[in-house]
Amino acid sequence: INISANNGFPSYLGIGELGMQYVNLNPDGIVAMTSNTTPSGMASASGEYSPSYASWMAFDKNAGTGWVGASGVTTGWLAYDFQTNKIVNDYTLKPRYINGGVEESPRTWTFEGWNGSGWEVLDTRSGVTDWQLGVQKEFGFVNTKAYTKYRINISANNGFPSYLGIGELGMQYVNLNPDGIVAMTSNTTPSGIASASGEYAPSYASWMAFDKNAGTGWVGADGATTGWLAYDFQTNKTVNQYSLQTRGDFHGGGPAEMPKTWTFEGWNGSGWEVLDTRSGVTNWQFGEQKEFGFVNTKAYTKYRINISANNGFPSYLGIGELGMQYVNLNPDGIVAMTSNTTPSGIASASGEYAPSYASWLAFDKNAGTGWVGADGATTGWLAYDFQTNKTVNQYSLQTRGDIHGGGPAEMPKTWTFEGWNGSSWEVLDTQSGVTNWQIGEQKEFGFVNTRAYTKYRINVSANNGFPSYLGIGEMGMQNTNMK
Repeated sequence: INISANNGFPSYLGIGELGMQYVNLNPDGIVAMTSNTTPSGMASASGEYSPSYASWMAFDKNAGTGWVGASGVTTGWLAYDFQTNKIVNDYTLKPRYINGGVEESPRTWTFEGWNGSGWEVLDTRSGVTDWQLGVQKEFGFVNTKAYTKYRINISANNGFPSYLGIGELGMQYVNLNPDGIVAMTSNTTPSGIASASGEYAPSYASWMAFDKNAGTGWVGADGATTGWLAYDFQTNKTVNQYSLQTRGDFHGGGPAEMPKTWTFEGWNGSGWEVLDTRSGVTNWQFGEQKEFGFVNTKAYTKYRINISANNGFPSYLGIGELGMQYVNLNPDGIVAMTSNTTPSGIASASGEYAPSYASWLAFDKNAGTGWVGADGATTGWLAYDFQTNKTVNQYSLQTRGDIHGGGPAEMPKTWTFEGWNGSSWEVLDTQSGVTNWQIGEQKEFGFVNTRAYTKYRINVSANNGFPSYLGIGEMGMQNTNMK
């Protein structure tokens, strides 16, 4: 840093700390755009409401802006041309953070790649509702072919009559094998063993929930709405997270065939040990993936989901994809807490219902526990002090993982996320109208911040309607740009 002027101190120039690093502001390969053709790539669309809502604004890394299609048109397409071959198998959509942002968002669409003479459909989605303002949804599919240009082609929005809009569209290539399960082609190939309590037909076999394609999937025995689905790694493997995805288009019972109540279990050589329990998991969408984490340090060779209820479809039980993996339980630098001050950092809150619902239980890496605020208070705050400067630009909230108290109704609906500057709290992010929480569900919220604070908090002004108290299963916070 070569300094030509300080801020007016006459005696000398000073800097407390100078850090330097590489940060990834560009995970999808799209550099934040400033026009439809700069600084690189090309954004285009079927129409633009006005220059203030141009195509590039869905690629500017800011969901406060966004693309809006032609006035009076609720269908259309939005495209990005990399101008070089690129393999994409994952894309993200985020609503604009404005009134109407949910209703204008896509409901039914195809995601397509340009082959030089026509568009090839790579992914199809329908009935995607339950958008939240500023909350991103991610959609994955199987693709090994490189295209220069991709688009989302939308045939219906979520009911807004005046136009179609998208806050941010991202696209990237992701590792389809993070869980160590290679896309299966039969119950025993190419590796591992898939099995289930029953199979509706060979075309709905167990392995189809492990083929990395939610367009297919496992369906259990005809007439059975309970059952289990398992994967044997045939070697010891520690798992502390699993994902479930509905079959990606309209098949059979759709979301109603998906699990509602279950246990996730590991085989100890002589019996199944329960590692995680979920109940009341509803509101599945076509092609949607939900992730469920739990604390586990023990390795098992075989894991299964053991389902005691689906979401009401009377004929059978079905799952599009089941994934399982080990994830770092400390990506945010918060070591799983055992009290409000141990092993490191300080957890605090506006109030605590009881010692068994203390602040630190929202930082113990276990959503089966959690913080509950003062009895009768449906507002309040929850904070974590790193006791050292830390830059945070993303935080996550998770409901308590089983039926406790108010369940999703105790979760925050409206809040600010704030950093302590040494004398007061500075608002870094504002969210309102965040509803539709599920038992054990985690939502992530990102914002722009480059300043380091020692202490952060969520300051909640409304929960989701539970009259007795406010509660949070887990709160995480991190800097997503650190590499």
